[in-house]
Amino acid sequence: TETQMAADQKKAEKTRSIMMAKFEKFRFDGEKRLNAIEIANEKKREQNEAAMEKENQGVFIKYDKQAQIDRKKLIAKIDQLEKKMKGLLGQRGNEEKRLRANIERAEKQTDALQAAASAAAKKRLAANERALQIAEKKEVAAKQKYEAKVKALDSQYQAKVDAVLKKAVSSNSRTGKPYKRERDRTYEYSSFTKELMKVKADAYATKGMERLKNDDIAEARKEFYQALYIDSNSQSALNGLKAIESKSKELYEKAYKLLKEDPDSAKRILINLKRDLDPFSEYYLRTLALIEEAKIVD
Repeated sequence: TETQMAADQKKAEKTRSIMMAKFEKFRFDGEKRLNAIEIANEKKREQNEAAMEKENQGVFIKYDKQAQIDRKKLIAKIDQLEKKMKGLLGQRGNEEKRLRANIERAEKQTDALQAAASAAAKKRLAANERALQIAEKKEVAAKQKYEAKVKALDSQYQAKVDAVLKKAVSSNSRTGKPYKRERDRTYEYSSFTKELMKVKADAYATKGMERLKNDDIAEARKEFYQALYIDSNSQSALNGLKAIESKSKELYEKAYKLLKEDPDSAKRILINLKRDLDPFSEYYLRTLALIEEAKIVD
């Protein structure tokens, strides 16, 4: 039994030795393989790094070349833009010169026009002043003429009155009668009084005709009405009222013709006719219609 145990022990130690030897060999082989793998991995890593470096270098070179190409293109485009900008600046300079020249020319033309307008205005002003002076002189002369005419009419009227009175006095002195009474007790007229009224009515009618010559319809009508108030049968006053219609027709037709040529003058004539004419006059109604048609506002 002890022998058997010793034999088993030897056998076990031998087996252990063998196992230990195998284990050591396995461990050594494993370490050797591990080292070989590490070395292979290191080489592969270095190769990969080298390949990656090479690839990166290629990519860098590729993109660097592309960048250089793009840079050249960009520089060329910038040069082109700079040239274009210089051209535009040159054009702008030329345009500014042209504009300045145009402005200077326009200013000179404006100055010339202003000078011409000023000279023309001075001429017109001088002409207007001369025309005004002439008009004032004419007005003064017309006034003097009118006053002289009125004075002459008054003189004629007084002379006629004196003649009638002289005749009446002479008649009464011959007959011995003071004068012959007519009509009712409230209004007593003698033949020479009626003649005096006729002379006075004719004087007012004559003044009315003078007013009518100056287109003063309203004042002329007053004179004619005054004449008719004195002598309701005054033929000169009745003729004067007919003359107002003729003058109204003349002024109306004149205004109608002037509407296109001289609207302001036509407007003045029509407004005066509207103001002065009798509302029952034919030409008063015609005047209202023409004012409405021409859209004239007072």
